[in-house]
Amino acid sequence: MIKLVASDLDGTLLDGKSALTARTIGAVRKLHERGARFLIASGRSIVSVSAFREALGIPMFLICNNGANIYDEAGALIYKSPMSPALVEKISCFLADRGIDYNGFDENHLYIHSRKQGAIVSLENQYFDLKVITELDRYPSMTKLLAKADEETIQSVKRQLEREDFAKELDLSISHPRCLDVVDKFATKGRGLRLVAERLGMEKDEIMAFGDADNDLSMLESAGIPVAMEGSMLAASGRFKRIAWPNTADGVARYLEETFDFCEEP
Repeated sequence: MIKLVASDLDGTLLDGKSALTARTIGAVRKLHERGARFLIASGRSIVSVSAFREALGIPMFLICNNGANIYDEAGALIYKSPMSPALVEKISCFLADRGIDYNGFDENHLYIHSRKQGAIVSLENQYFDLKVITELDRYPSMTKLLAKADEETIQSVKRQLEREDFAKELDLSISHPRCLDVVDKFATKGRGLRLVAERLGMEKDEIMAFGDADNDLSMLESAGIPVAMEGSMLAASGRFKRIAWPNTADGVARYLEETFDFCEEP
């Protein structure tokens, strides 16, 4: 019996305009009415994830910044795994030396390396106070760094970072072909999902998870019923037999409707 459903946001639960459709909201609410829990697991920060929780209108755990921050159903922070200032400095210098645009985050700030045009690469910039790293006295602790470049460069940067002596302190994942997420090694969606499941007393085979990208892999591997989105990186990997329709076609909602036998007009 499925007791918990976890879902990524971008490329998974959200449509092509990064919004929740009425069908998706309806399916998640029906899931809640059946007594199952729903959880959002995203590379986004709590400030933007909260808006989607409010739109869904049900209590839920939130795994944010790929697992660097986890919040319970009351909105309380129950887990935090930021990168230290020393580690942030190493990563920042690595990226800056290679001319890679990146942003960093903590609870209240978005950090950029300089004020040059195009320095802001995050879609969440409107939620944060902006800080320029080179104008600070010291490097801050961060929950996540997001690097953005063309697809080939992102793959190359990921391989290079994996060879650095500080790589063992990091979790590196591609959340979009042009985006590399860098977080603490203890900050993954899979670890977050296992933590939530333990708090709720749930077993792996009672969990369903939806995802599309590299940063969702650990989460799908931590669920007994992993589902990849059609046309996604995870679907193309061939590692998952269960494939949902694309996010642009209400894929999660349609999969939930079939799995739980919800009545939904086509």
